[in-house]
Amino acid sequence: MKVYIIGYMGVGKTTLGKKLAKALGLPFTDLDAEIARMENASIATIFAEKGETYFREKERDLLSAFAEKSGSGLLSTGGGAPVHFDNMDIMLNSGTVVWFTLVPGAIAARVIGSKEKRPILKGLSGDDLLRRITTHLAERSPYYSRAHLRFDTSDSNPQKITTLADAIRDHSK
Repeated sequence: MKVYIIGYMGVGKTTLGKKLAKALGLPFTDLDAEIARMENASIATIFAEKGETYFREKERDLLSAFAEKSGSGLLSTGGGAPVHFDNMDIMLNSGTVVWFTLVPGAIAARVIGSKEKRPILKGLSGDDLLRRITTHLAERSPYYSRAHLRFDTSDSNPQKITTLADAIRDHSK
């Protein structure tokens, strides 16, 4: 079974994705972390030195490799992965895609301390940050909404993770 976690930055794709992978008994991979490891650089540095196009191509290559490899796993994607190339089609055709959702205000509260590591939010604060998140989320939602399942991460207690794991198993049958 292959599972893909998608959603905007700060919604919990990595933190909750690890818990979900454990509940499903699957190995966990964070796509952004894997790119950073392979490039021996932070995502912000890759964006600054090599550009977003380079990053998106690496993202697509690793996503495709995950989809094509035999075996099971859970892949937490970066927030922009579903929007570029045919990434969303690859995910939908090779596994179960789960959209982690959260309202823009809660996203802003979560990312405020890490926005310097997030190239598209660098230098924003207060209303400007919230406006950028709201607009960007609206632009990406048509892609995210193609997911097989949705999961609200505002209250993600262990029982909700178990319920989501069951829903993924049911979908994967």
